[in-house]
Amino acid sequence: MSIAVTQGGRSGAWVYYREVEGFVAAKPPVSDDRVTNHRGLSRNRRDVTILDRLGCQPGDPQPLNRVNTTERLKKLRNLFYSARHNRELFDIKAYIIPTDDAHASEYVADHDKRRDFISGFTGSAGTAVVTLTEAALWTDGRYFLQADQQMDCNWLLMKQGQPGVPSIIEWLKTILSVGDLVGADPKLLNAETWLNYRAELDEVGIQLRSINTNLVDRVWGTEQPPYPSAPAFVHEIDFAGRSWQDKLGDIREQLVKNDADAIVVTALDEVAWTLNLRGADIPYNPLFRSFLVIDSTRSVLFTPTEKVTGSVLDHLNTRNCGSAVCVDVMEYETINSVLTEMAVAWEYVIIPRRYSYSGGASFSIYELIPETKVVLMPSPVIFLKAKKNPTEVEGMRRAHIKDAVALCDFLAKLEKEVQSSVTWDELKVVEVLDEFRSQQNESMGASFYTIAGFGANGAVIHYEPAPETNMNIDMNGLLLIDSGGQYL
Repeated sequence: MSIAVTQGGRSGAWVYYREVEGFVAAKPPVSDDRVTNHRGLSRNRRDVTILDRLGCQPGDPQPLNRVNTTERLKKLRNLFYSARHNRELFDIKAYIIPTDDAHASEYVADHDKRRDFISGFTGSAGTAVVTLTEAALWTDGRYFLQADQQMDCNWLLMKQGQPGVPSIIEWLKTILSVGDLVGADPKLLNAETWLNYRAELDEVGIQLRSINTNLVDRVWGTEQPPYPSAPAFVHEIDFAGRSWQDKLGDIREQLVKNDADAIVVTALDEVAWTLNLRGADIPYNPLFRSFLVIDSTRSVLFTPTEKVTGSVLDHLNTRNCGSAVCVDVMEYETINSVLTEMAVAWEYVIIPRRYSYSGGASFSIYELIPETKVVLMPSPVIFLKAKKNPTEVEGMRRAHIKDAVALCDFLAKLEKEVQSSVTWDELKVVEVLDEFRSQQNESMGASFYTIAGFGANGAVIHYEPAPETNMNIDMNGLLLIDSGGQYL
């Protein structure tokens, strides 16, 4: 028997429905226009409810790694109402919080983990949306278990790809009204996503609005971690195989082929590869915060002042522009004003769009260029970077040998000691494996946080060992290890 079940309990909370066995509840009166609209849009899908969540019934035990977000959500919602801050007026009914930083990086600095902070969910993919009465997180199948454990019962879990689960915009259309505003930070959504969201919301009279002051940052306050201050450093030609001058030449050839006058390189790995520079701003990635603008005669690197050392300036010939190919260096925060000025002289500008693992330029960058001048296309740097030169190929081969030695040494120690009843747990696996890798010459550490899941933890995709979930390892279960290293 199929019975409709309502979920309520929070003041002003909207009501969702789900076909389940054994529960009976009354439907709200159909005279409510929002209910009529909601039911009309929902005939072909199962609505998502808190009843789907782990441990969200009265008296249920809570997972040890669950994060209480009640006060964070309260503070965020308080910012939705009309209030002036830095001459901006906020009067929104929903706020979108993506995983991305300003460069659509796969991994982000601790400072940029806004979605983690507001939701409690720490996976590498997902988007949170908070309204005045609801909070929901969309993520893919790698993270269903993790998100269900980490997020408290303030949150709906939207399992992307599952039958009947609405998209972000479908959900917002259902619960918002004509004339409502949806806010988002334009630096954190790529241009294509922003344009698609805006067009879909416009169809029903809802407006997507740029909120240039990030609201989660305001909630986070002084506890928000600062960006790393470590400077950038030169990636020597012995490892890079080609000079940055040659790479700039290749990129300029691509500009000619695409009838463009300039390109704005926004992906951190593309900037680092082009200029043969590395950094330490992103965990497990040798990258530094930066933009690179290249036209037919000039190249400008935008990066925080603390990233620039004398060796970096010498490497880029910045102090010798009169007699050599050079790269100008400007403060990271000046990208908006300088790019706007530079664009006046250009007819067409390549703005990278999302492609494969490259997230593309943010809407904030996109809207700096007049629409008639924008060439929205995959960054040509992606394809230049993908074609490895002989030095890079040899470096990859050597890195695999080094990592294989580290991994074999580790596995031998693990097997011998567990069989001898030496105490091992998941966190020790991470620590010891990192130690073996660090013993290799030219090691740059792990390439992501080691997944070491024993027994049931091995079923949690992208599981990260933590003190709350750490399990001892013995001979009576399966140990899953997923790890990687990187080398100069």
